[in-house]
Parts: sequence; structure tokens; C-alpha cells
Amino acid sequence: MAERRDVIRTRRMIEDAYYELLFQKNNTRITVKDILDAADVSRGTFYAHYKDIPDLAEHVENTIITSMIDALSGVTLQQIIADPRIQVERILSAIMERKKNLVALLSSLDSPKVIQMMKDLFIQALSAERLASTKLEKVDIIDACVAGTLFDACMTWVLNDKALSKDDLIDTISDFLSGGLGKIYNNQ
Repeated sequence: MAERRDVIRTRRMIEDAYYELLFQKNNTRITVKDILDAADVSRGTFYAHYKDIPDLAEHVENTIITSMIDALSGVTLQQIIADPRIQVERILSAIMERKKNLVALLSSLDSPKVIQMMKDLFIQALSAERLASTKLEKVDIIDACVAGTLFDACMTWVLNDKALSKDDLIDTISDFLSGGLGKIYNNQ
């Protein structure tokens, strides 16, 4: 059974208020009253959806993680090796759709937890559909390196307010993944 639109809208208002408050103060100092004031909802409405602030924070983190799982579904290490540009662009587009929320979460005190959860997600996505014929003994390390490259480069770009254009970032990551550091330094 689908959720009612008013319930979805109310949750979104509460979550948006939480994200906005993350920019103003760290998550351990956000109170239910802060959320009530920012979202313009009643105390009963808040508690109808969430037990407390940690429950709201966990829900928000899980929403981001779930949306990233959707964005990464079907992306495999083999696809990245075959054509990194297409996959990097797909991943970056998904990140950009969530930019504001990601920046809020990454600026919070729990950011190391969120960052590790997202890195683990990237690694799991790459290794989930590994070809059965893969014979690489060090494939877990390779997955971690590729996932780290993708995640860290994208998050650095998002947090630094796009020092490079989106296409330059995609080209840089793609060059790194397909040719290593030598390709990047030789093209400068």
C-alpha cells in the first residue's frame, strides 16, 4: 500500500528542516524544538514519524544510502574498466541530485560514519556483480581502490563547490581509472 501524499510531504518537510539545521549546528545540538520550528510542524506530528533526533538522523542517512544503492545498481568493475566515462557520469549525476543533502551530512559530526558507509556501499556495488570468470587474486583491493577513487574524487568535488567542471572531473576520473596516474600527468 502506497503512503499518502500528506505523510510523504510531512516527512520531507521534517527531513529538509534537519538538513538545513545541519548547516547551522552539529547534529548533536539539534533538538526536536529546532525541527518543529524549522519544519513548522507540531510535536505530535514529529513523533508520529520519528522516535527522536537519532531516529530521524538514521532515517536520513539510510535514505541517502538507499538512493546511492539505486544509483550504483548494475555498475560493475568490468563496466568501469570497459568504459569508465559512462559509469562515472552516471554515478556523478546521482551524487549531484543529492548534493545539498550530502554536503549537510558530510559536514556533521557523524560524517566519518556516513563516509565509511558510503565507501562500503561503493565497494559492495562494484564487487556484487563480479564476473564469475574473474581470476584476480587481489580483486578486493582493486574494488576498494576503484571505489575509493570514485567516491573520494566525487565527494571532494561536491564539497569544494566544483573546482573543476563536471566534464573535467569525469575525464580526470576516467583517465585515472583507465590509464592510471601516468595518463593524467602526461596529459598536463
